Amino acid sequence: MLCLIGIFPFDLIINKNPAINIEKEYTLCYNGDYTPVTLQTGLTDTNYSFQWLLNGTLLPSETSTSLTTIQRGEYEVITKNKITNCQSSEKTIVKQSDIFINNIDLQQNYINVFASGSDLPFFYNLNQSDWQNSQYFYDFPFGDLKFSVKNSKDCVSKDFIKNFLPFNLITPNDDGKNDYFTFNYPIVKNNYEITIFTKNGI
Repeated sequence: MLCLIGIFPFDLIINKNPAINIEKEYTLCYNGDYTPVTLQTGLTDTNYSFQWLLNGTLLPSETSTSLTTIQRGEYEVITKNKITNCQSSEKTIVKQSDIFINNIDLQQNYINVFASGSDLPFFYNLNQSDWQNSQYFYDFPFGDLKFSVKNSKDCVSKDFIKNFLPFNLITPNDDGKNDYFTFNYPIVKNNYEITIFTKNGI
């Protein structure tokens, strides 16, 4: 019996697994309402198929390259190349970040903004001016004032609008409350006129 041993050439094709380009962590902002966050793979629906899972549970309706959600938790995306059937998976975390304005305290020469939430430090804004890291404002006009606060994750509170008018009550009865009228508002310039009346309008 004659056996032939030879070397025969062939092509070896190695297909790469899909390269998923997803962030390791996403922030879901909550200020009383959720701001939707979009998870993106960096791939196309044309060449790849997708499955998404939340905390290990398949999301049957989510079959696109991206997923928009208002739910926190651990997400996993499984991607398959439609031509080669090579597949890969990646996980990411969606963390909730809260920010609220609880109250605005208007004093005669300053304003104190009380905020709560997560992800310190907080930054404060009055009338869409520059952000500051102090909760106190010393320069402000009269009228409707619009406040907002954001945290280190850039989550922004709902606007808090409060009307500010000068204190106009004097009760000089030596009880330590409103015994004196001090006109020291920081933005007040010239051309203001002060008229004092009794409770009877005299």
